[in-house]
Amino acid sequence: DNYSSVSVYAGYFDQDVWYKYDETDGQFEESAATACDNATGTKYSSSEVCITIDISQDSDEVTAFAAKGNFLNWATVSKLDIQKKILTGGKYDPENNRLVMESRGCIGSRFVKQVAVTDSTSSFYLTLGVRPPEDTEKVGASDNTTRIEIFDVTDTGFNNTACQDAIAELQEDSPNQGQIKKDIEDCMGYSPSDQGLADKMSAFNHSIHNCWYYAKQSGTWPPGEGPVQTAKNDCEKIYEAMHKEDANATPGDITTDDMGYVCYGVYDDPDT
Repeated sequence: DNYSSVSVYAGYFDQDVWYKYDETDGQFEESAATACDNATGTKYSSSEVCITIDISQDSDEVTAFAAKGNFLNWATVSKLDIQKKILTGGKYDPENNRLVMESRGCIGSRFVKQVAVTDSTSSFYLTLGVRPPEDTEKVGASDNTTRIEIFDVTDTGFNNTACQDAIAELQEDSPNQGQIKKDIEDCMGYSPSDQGLADKMSAFNHSIHNCWYYAKQSGTWPPGEGPVQTAKNDCEKIYEAMHKEDANATPGDITTDDMGYVCYGVYDDPDT
């Protein structure tokens, strides 16, 4: 699904108007094409979108994000939004006097979209994940508005070949576990030089194998103590790394987007 600036994408945003995301209000607001110019960090842009990223932070921080309405319509508008706009003019929020978009995604999963950008000298790709909100993100019971995830800006962009290969191999009657491991590592951009990442990747690969076995064997987990011991070894390494960064960190701090999420849990402190 490639974006074309010459195409018109239907939706609630005005096609030629620039909108900047306001973190305080949690919404896109009318702005200008210069919206990213004064933010801290490196600016990447095209004629339709701009983003500024500050890589000096421990976790790269998006300090500005803006785009033309046409681009935002392409990225975020769902089929239900289009249908409602045709039939009723759109979903209207009378309290705030605005139209509200429905969530875009597929049964809770994200759409991945990317577009070419430059830093004024070199070419890169901006990759976005567009999805419905998770329960913890909702600001109310009826909040189903679209969320946009921003991935690293890279010179290669998102290549789903390895990801698709991993899925295809998992669906085989007798899949090659080594091939699955390689495809998953390629899919996730794994680098063995990062020990912390290697430990998380090990936990992720082992959990994938256990879940595959459970699905293939009609609800039976792999036999023996080996899989359990392997998971314990993986998680111990992850916990140790967490405590080096933060002495108060617990397994409950591991988030769903972490490769080590299989090690998430409620920590029972033996001293309390």
